Amino acid sequence: MKTWLFTTFIMVATILLGCTPISKEDVLLKLSDHAKYIETYVIENELSLHTKAANSYKEQLGQLTIKGEINLKESKGFIEMYEDYSSGTYETFAYFNGTDYAVNWYGDGWSTDMGAVANLHTYFLTDYHLLIQAIELIEMNDDAVLIDMEDYYSLTLDAPTTQPFESFARSLGITLNEELISDMSVTLEIEQHTFFLTKITFMVREEIDGIQHETVIQITYSQINEPLQIKKPFQIEAQEISL
Repeated sequence: MKTWLFTTFIMVATILLGCTPISKEDVLLKLSDHAKYIETYVIENELSLHTKAANSYKEQLGQLTIKGEINLKESKGFIEMYEDYSSGTYETFAYFNGTDYAVNWYGDGWSTDMGAVANLHTYFLTDYHLLIQAIELIEMNDDAVLIDMEDYYSLTLDAPTTQPFESFARSLGITLNEELISDMSVTLEIEQHTFFLTKITFMVREEIDGIQHETVIQITYSQINEPLQIKKPFQIEAQEISL
């Protein structure tokens, strides 16, 4: 009788108090391990640059947005890149199917000057696995904070030095200048049930001649593993590029 009561008490306590909290190390391990289940997704990359002088409002200098429908399983995708600067706005499009691809730089016509589809993924940051490999290079020390947001985990590392982020930034083609940087952080949003990455935000703040420069890169994943209708732009056929 006593054994039954004790077992029942443990079961009720577990339900009321919840399971043992997961560690940030386990979250990162599951993030890396579950990447192998990713097949399709819609990705949006946003890079924005702001400046702020003393006693002034923050001013946006420019923004770059990349949107893509990606099917990694079939190596197929369509990518759009929009650049908005004070000097003007620009559009670039890319399409790949298997090992073949074509890129339309700023509307000047389709070309195959990227060497390989892998280079295209690296340039536009559209391969989920490449980003996970970069995240694995971040030195998530004791300052990293993991928060359970019910539907997802939020993991943030805010560091005053570039050391935890150097390898991560280098793998993304970003150069960090220790002497100029005043603050930087990375925040991951990881879906709890699948451990798929849904958003990453990387912020770098620099101080140059009394003016604060803030660069923010935000990458969002949606429609993960849902069917995507990726269509080849008809202009490619019109230009007689075989894909």
